[in-house]
Amino acid sequence: MNDQAKETKNLAELFSRMHNRIKVESLSNHRKDVGTITPSQLKAIKFLSRHNNNLLTGIAEGLGISNAAVTKMTDRLEKKGLVERISCAGDRRATALKVTKLGEELIAKTEQAEMHQWNSVLSKMSADDKKALVRGLEAFIKAGLADIKDFNEVCLKCGVEHSDNCPLNSSAD
Repeated sequence: MNDQAKETKNLAELFSRMHNRIKVESLSNHRKDVGTITPSQLKAIKFLSRHNNNLLTGIAEGLGISNAAVTKMTDRLEKKGLVERISCAGDRRATALKVTKLGEELIAKTEQAEMHQWNSVLSKMSADDKKALVRGLEAFIKAGLADIKDFNEVCLKCGVEHSDNCPLNSSAD
C-alpha cells in the first residue's frame, strides 16, 4: 500500500469513527425516553419509517441482515414501544412492522440531534473547506461506484432523505 492510500485509509477510518460518535451521542440523549438503543436499531426504525413494504423478510433484505437478526431486533424494538407487529391479511405467516408514534418521535429527535452535532463540527470549518469536503466526498463516492455493478449493494435504501443529487443517480447515467 502506498503512502497516499495509507493516509486515505486512515482519514476514512477517522471520518467513520467521528460519524459513529455523532450517531451514538445523538442516541444517548434519549435514553430516558426509550432506554438504550443501538445505531443498528435506529437504522432499522428509519428504514421502516421510509418504506411501505415492511414485511420482516423485506426489512432483512433492505438492511442486509438475516431474518433471525431482524426478528430478534423486532422483539427488542417492540418491547421499547418503538414498533408494532401487524398481521398481514391473506397470509397469516407473514408479519409486517409499523413504527409507533414514539418511534417516529425518536427518529425526529435523533435526526435533529445529529444535525446539531454535524453543524457544530462544520461551523468550525471555513466555507472553502466545507466545499472541498463535499467535493472530495462526492468524488470519492463516484470513483468507488465506478466498479460496482449493482448499486443496491451500497444504496442507503433512503436511510437519509432521497435526493436528486444522490451520487447513485449520477453514476447510473
